[in-house]
Amino acid sequence: PGGREIMGINGVIITLHPAEHVRLDRDRIVELGMRLGPVAAEDLISRTMEDLAVMLARVGRAYMARDLPELARTAGDIRQHAAHIGMTKLSRVAADAEDLSSLKDSPSLAAVVDRLSRLGERSLMAVWDLQEHSV
Repeated sequence: PGGREIMGINGVIITLHPAEHVRLDRDRIVELGMRLGPVAAEDLISRTMEDLAVMLARVGRAYMARDLPELARTAGDIRQHAAHIGMTKLSRVAADAEDLSSLKDSPSLAAVVDRLSRLGERSLMAVWDLQEHSV
């Protein structure tokens, strides 16, 4: 379940099960808490996560519509928002999507947009879990 089938060598169908390991900069999250206070930091992180969920959906729609300028803008927004709350890996993959949107490399862009979606979902879940455990 959840795998992707591709045609391998000699016409053999191969099922891939991509997995993403989330990387959170816990120091960044702690720093936000110290600078803003725990309630304000939690509010900022919650609002940013809501924004990221909307942006991730927007990237998917832009990709399906082949609206590369919108994809680049939204990936740039994801990059900035993710970095602000310590989602370093998500920020890096969003930067890759932003860069690739200006190239004529459809297979690479497709792979990175898929990875961004997968990693975005897992990153949001990881931060929600972190918030639940810190309360």
